[in-house]
Amino acid sequence: MSVAEITRAPQSILRDWVRGLVDDGESELSVALLLPRAQEQFARDPEFAHALVVAVLPGLLSEAVRKTLGVERQAVKIGLSTITQEALDELVVAKLSRWFENSHNSTHTSLMELTRPEIRYAVEQRKQQVRGHILAVKFLEELAAGLRSDKQTIGERYSESQLVAIARKYYGREIGQ
Repeated sequence: MSVAEITRAPQSILRDWVRGLVDDGESELSVALLLPRAQEQFARDPEFAHALVVAVLPGLLSEAVRKTLGVERQAVKIGLSTITQEALDELVVAKLSRWFENSHNSTHTSLMELTRPEIRYAVEQRKQQVRGHILAVKFLEELAAGLRSDKQTIGERYSESQLVAIARKYYGREIGQ
């Protein structure tokens, strides 16, 4: 039986079994009392066993990989994957080897070849970029706040002179001159 052939989750199969017990007149539904009966019933049911394996195995396997790697080597969980600390370190080194920054002479220099003055220059360049992005965000937020509906466009709402006036608040006098 393939995964595609399974149409019901084990929880659904169990609910139907419990519902059948209630329909047959069971008055006490204690998990402690039902567990041995369920084990006996479903131990002989290949559809349920397969559905249970498909439903539970991914989580159990993920935990086993995480614990095994975590015990033998440092393990790191990234999204749905678990990798060793060594593999993560290799990814970081590869990323750093491809990292380039602007340097004083307007060229891009490998991170590994930057000097202290070049690093300081790169930091300032990045700070300027961030400031520019923050100004753009504030400018756009003000424009959006002035729109009268979700369908109205900036071109419909603002004249060029209004846009220049708003932009000057964020970008200074150089706008529109």
